[in-house]
Amino acid sequence: MTARTAPPPPSRLLPVLGQIALGIGTLAITLLGLLLITFIIARVVPTDPVLSIVGERATPEQIAAIRVKLGLDLPLWQQFFIYVRDALQGDLGTSIRTGLSVTSEIARTFPATLELATLGTIFGTLVGVPAGVLAATRPGSIADQIVRVVGLMGYSMPVFWLGL
Repeated sequence: MTARTAPPPPSRLLPVLGQIALGIGTLAITLLGLLLITFIIARVVPTDPVLSIVGERATPEQIAAIRVKLGLDLPLWQQFFIYVRDALQGDLGTSIRTGLSVTSEIARTFPATLELATLGTIFGTLVGVPAGVLAATRPGSIADQIVRVVGLMGYSMPVFWLGL
């Protein structure tokens, strides 16, 4: 007589792996959409990037040479695939304004951006949570109204004004 073994229990890992796969797929679609939107925005801007580089007095030959160098003579679909390939490799191009690598410009300013975001989050938490608790414990009071008005002003104010 042989002992029967019970079938293995259904794996609890499969639903988790499915959720991870769904998240990765959603991330990929979102990033592709973001790349497509930024590509389209860069192409519909009324300013010609070539004229921004060479200036108004450039000859047609100079303009054509820069267009070839930047790949602007290629069909849009090819430009998009080159754009995606370069972005995935971390090459975000060269700034027309400064002539420097966009990636190096972002890396140079990222520490200050991170510092501002961190300090803003800390400040918002240390001020916003107590103010929200104060307003919630005294609904309809003058404190509630002040917190509401200050919060509304904070949301409606342009971000750069807060930085000043």
